[in-house]
Amino acid sequence: MNTPINSYPPQKAKFFVGILFHEGETSKEEIISFFNNQGFSACLESEPTFYEMANYYSKEMGPANKLKRFWLTFKGVEDRTKLLELKARSCDWEEYWQKEKKAGGRVVNIDPGFISHEQVVLSTCKPYSHRLYLGAVRHFHIYGELTYVFQHKNWHSLDWTYPDYQIKEVKEFFLSARESLIDDLKEL
Repeated sequence: MNTPINSYPPQKAKFFVGILFHEGETSKEEIISFFNNQGFSACLESEPTFYEMANYYSKEMGPANKLKRFWLTFKGVEDRTKLLELKARSCDWEEYWQKEKKAGGRVVNIDPGFISHEQVVLSTCKPYSHRLYLGAVRHFHIYGELTYVFQHKNWHSLDWTYPDYQIKEVKEFFLSARESLIDDLKEL
């Protein structure tokens, strides 16, 4: 089958997760080990930091001063459509951690997304005016949120980009992740 003249298939993307966790209940090392055991080999990881929006999650996850945030990318590249399954699995994993730690609320909050040459996209189960519906996996309805666009050799935030994604160090992490994506695509 010939590709129509004005149709461009998307390049593969590098997947990542943004993780908010209660440091009294688990650790970054334990979370990375969990992902490796699930078949998602860690590639790049950021250092855990205090989370600016911790008060929003503190009712469910515990004291704001115990909540830390980090980002983790996975080795290799995948079709962008895999974001749907990764989001559905992340919801299952959050439940697993809650049961495993016998916690009243979530112990980890897992926000998956992908990095491509031109953008960073987060996934969510909550609709909003700037989110596009991507599809459903099992009983999860999944939306995509454009978080960064790549222009002039840098990531640029949008009006709705979360505050923790606007921090200089986080943008630098995603620049490194983009370089890793480029290296992975060269190996294909």
